[in-house]
Order: sequence, then C-alpha cells, then structure tokens
Amino acid sequence: MTYKKFLFGLGATALFWAFLSGTASAAATVDHISVSPVSTTVMAGETVTWKVTAHKTDSSTSDVTTTASFDVPASAGGSLNHNAFTTQYVGQWEIPVSVGSYTATAYVNVVHSSPVTLLVAPDKVEATADDTISFATKLKDAYGNTWNATGQTSFTSTEKNADLNGYTYAFKKIGSFVVTARIAGLQVLVPVVVTPGVPATLLLSPSEKFTLAVGSTQDVLTKIFDADGNEITSRQAGLTLVGDAAMLTSTGDLKGVKPGVVTLHAGYGSIDSQTEIEIVKAATISVTNSSGRVLGEAITSVPNNDSVEGQTETGISTENENTQNTESTNSETCTTLELWVTLVMLAVYAIILLGYYALIKRDDDKSWWIFPVLITAIGIIIWSKYFCEGTYAWWPWILGLIGIFISWYGRGPMRKNPSDDIAPGSPIPPEGQKPLF
Repeated sequence: MTYKKFLFGLGATALFWAFLSGTASAAATVDHISVSPVSTTVMAGETVTWKVTAHKTDSSTSDVTTTASFDVPASAGGSLNHNAFTTQYVGQWEIPVSVGSYTATAYVNVVHSSPVTLLVAPDKVEATADDTISFATKLKDAYGNTWNATGQTSFTSTEKNADLNGYTYAFKKIGSFVVTARIAGLQVLVPVVVTPGVPATLLLSPSEKFTLAVGSTQDVLTKIFDADGNEITSRQAGLTLVGDAAMLTSTGDLKGVKPGVVTLHAGYGSIDSQTEIEIVKAATISVTNSSGRVLGEAITSVPNNDSVEGQTETGISTENENTQNTESTNSETCTTLELWVTLVMLAVYAIILLGYYALIKRDDDKSWWIFPVLITAIGIIIWSKYFCEGTYAWWPWILGLIGIFISWYGRGPMRKNPSDDIAPGSPIPPEGQKPLF
C-alpha cells in the first residue's frame, strides 16, 4: 500500500503544478510590441521587410507580424505589400506600426540610386557679349529623385575665347556656340547664341583731318562696336555737321559747298567721334603728299584688327574749279553658253557628217576628206572664239571623236553592199535592176 500512496501523491503534485502554470499563463498579458529592423538605409527601389514582435508581462514573446498594420506616408511613394515596403523617393521616413492598441515606429532612410539622366539649367542660352551665364546641373535616377551635381560637372564650349570660372561663362564673341556638360558618363549639349553687347566705341571714316574740293564728295562710313570689339550692325550712328562750307547728301556722303572748315560728328548715345575737313577750291588741292597718299583719303583702324569695309581713298585732280576728270574702266564680260546649246551644236555636226557620207557613199573621189576636215576646223574655231575661256574644255575633244567615228563608219560599214546594191566598179546592171546611188 505504501507504493500506491507514493504514486498518488506524485500525480497529485503534478496536477497541482500544472494548474498553477496554467493559471499563471492565463494571467500573462502583452506589455509592448517591437518592430525589426527599427532603422535601415536603402537605395530607392529596394525593399524593406519588417517583423513585429509582441512582448508579454511574463517576458515571453510572440510573432504578431500578420496582425500588424504599417502606415507609410504617401509622400514616400513606393508600394507596400503588408510588411514589405518597396521604396521610391529619397528621404528619412517614419513608419508607424500598430497591433491593436500597441504601437511602434520604424525608420527608413532612402537614398538615390544610380543616375540615368543629366539635367542642365538653362538648357539653351540667348545672351549678349556683356552677359555672364551660370549653369546648374542635376542628376536624376530612375525613380524621379534628383540631386545637385553642379560642382562635380565638367563644362566645355566651342567658343574658345569664352572665360570659364567653374560653371560660369563670360562670352566674348558673337555667333552660335555649344556648351557641353559632362558627369558620370552622361552629357548634355546646350545651344548658345551670343549677340553684340552694349555700344562702347564708334568708328568714323575718314577719321583724320583731310581736304575736300568744292563740288566734290567724300564717302562717310560709321561702325559701332561693343566692349569686346564685336560690330553692332543693328545700330546706326547719327551724323551732324558743324559749319556751312559742306553739306551731307541724302545718301550720307559729304559734299564741299564753299571754301571753309567744317567738323563732321558721328554719335550714338554718349559716344561721339569727329573729323575736321577743310573745303578749298579745286585748283588749290595738291594731288599727293610725300608718301604718295592722295589728300582727302581716309585711313582708319578697327578694333581687333578688323578692316573697315567700304573704306575709300579719294584722289581729286582738276584743271579748273568747274571741271573734274574721272577715269572709268570698261571690262568686257563673257557670257557662257548654256550646256544644251553646246550639245545641240555637236548633234548638228554629227548630222551634217552623216548626211555627207550618205551622199558620197559610192563616190571614190580621193578628196572626200576635205569637207570633214573643214567642218571640224570650223567647229574648233567656233569653240575658241565664242566659248568663254576655261569652259567646256571637253567640247573640242568630243567634236574630234565624233568626227573620227562617223568618218570611219561612213567610209567603212556604210559602204558595204546590200543584197540589191552594186559595188563601185561593177558592170552596168541588167535592165530592171537599179542601183541605190
């Protein structure tokens, strides 16, 4: 009976401990929840997967991921598949996590991925030679994230005189150019159009004092340039004349009226240039000075060594006050014949030769060659006299080749006997048979 009491006591003890354990477990509650990973850094496009754990008052834990809720901000972009978040936009995002009334927070730091596009601002430039243009660049990944790359971008320009300071250009010459931005294997071409800057200098030609005869005229030219020496063709200087010994014609030329001294002014805004002119009687003007320069000529210089277009040198030689001799040169011009005319001439030549050989096909006259040589010589004479020098140099060669070929044909194959023809020197044909020629 003793062992039975022992077994009974052992079983009762086990039941008692089981009851106590069950009671303790039933009494344990959830204290808090945690999320893993709490904080992570990923590139845009990568996926973060979270696990949520419930921590109980008795220090036990349980996985409650399937019942957890994740609140991803709309501004973070991307997509959420329960506990898996595929990222999109760059930023440090707080992700609230909840299980019932229990909450936790996950942190995701999203950085941009590899760049696929280079953006340049401005993407086209219209500037003057006085302007300074600063460029800015951004890189863009496949998920729409952009970031500044100006300081790391390399810039080059087809305008070799432009001053480059990092990413800032100062253009000097007018024209159309291209600025190229390069970084990370990407490049963008920016078209640049540069126009003249603010007027800075004015050139008046003639620029030196000179003498002009009464009744004579002198061309007057003006040009405006910016500070970099670019000519401003869209602006026109105004001309004024101080003094009554000369006048400005409707075409802008200066004409001597009576003896005296006048001052010619050219101005644009605050810019002024002037030249003094002495008007004298024609008989008092010396023809040349010691260096051979005609008095009254205008010699000017242009910024950046550019020459003044239309610069004139005027020489006046007179026998009396009312007579002025001028020289003119008449040049004969040669008008080139149209190509089709020259080809028609060759065709006519060929037809004449063919007709001639058809007429003398049965003629054994030894002087048959005189006419072909004569008409060929006439053709060459026409070419030398009526064709402009250096044009259609092939024409006489083609003429000669045509003559040789037709002569060979006319004195060869053309003279072969057809079946009903009679060769030269053959007996007279019987009655009823008639020779062709």
